[in-house]
Amino acid sequence: MKKKVVKKISKKARPKEDNMTILERIKHRKGKKPLYMPFIDSTIYSIDEIVKITKSINRSMADMIVVGGILNVDTNYFNQVVKKIKEITKLPIIILPSNTGMVSRHSDAIFFITLLNSRNPYWITGSQALSAPSVYMSGTEVIPTAYLVVEPGGTSSWVGDANPLPRDKLEIVKAYAVYSELSGKEMICLDTGMVNSKIPEKIIKTVKENTNIPLAFYGGVKSIKDINKLSSAGADIIITSTVIQKHKKRKRLRHLISMKKKRK
Repeated sequence: MKKKVVKKISKKARPKEDNMTILERIKHRKGKKPLYMPFIDSTIYSIDEIVKITKSINRSMADMIVVGGILNVDTNYFNQVVKKIKEITKLPIIILPSNTGMVSRHSDAIFFITLLNSRNPYWITGSQALSAPSVYMSGTEVIPTAYLVVEPGGTSSWVGDANPLPRDKLEIVKAYAVYSELSGKEMICLDTGMVNSKIPEKIIKTVKENTNIPLAFYGGVKSIKDINKLSSAGADIIITSTVIQKHKKRKRLRHLISMKKKRK
């Protein structure tokens, strides 16, 4: 009998994430275990606190770091924050901006967001147009992202003048999700805007069932149970900030930020 010839894939032929763009890494992991991205709010921490938090994240199971803030900041200050984080971590840094000042040449990528369900055109096209020259000049990788605020909306809804997606009207959710992909967005980010809001599992499943682009979730992720729900529902990226805010004064953040380790 002839022996079956098993073709071995050389190491060179295997995709290496180090050689991929940030978006390619995200897509490469799509459908597998979610990427875990702690969020550092540059508007509420001092530089010293940010250094401590970043070092704790380095010891965790984080895949990338997201930097942003609820309030707008001076571009020079924000650039200093991102530069400082870059100096002490090897993890990719992605900016999640809340306004035009959050741009840095020291970042690896930026979620170039459009708040699609805002009532105010400034958050749909205005801020994007105003920040576009700075983003272009920074040379950072741009990831066009549809940002959708989900009920209850909280701070995100108030700041962005959004009409939150209703949790019991999945056809509306489907419409916005499909439009996001058809309009050329490379990613969708859902945000409940509230610390104590329930994980919108049905909404996440609806988005995943009707689109082929990565889905990120941000908003009140505070426990292993929340992470398991998001993972089961199909989220490709889990962004957490609550766990850092709640425990920022504790010396050991590693266990808290490393919730991903315990995920099923």
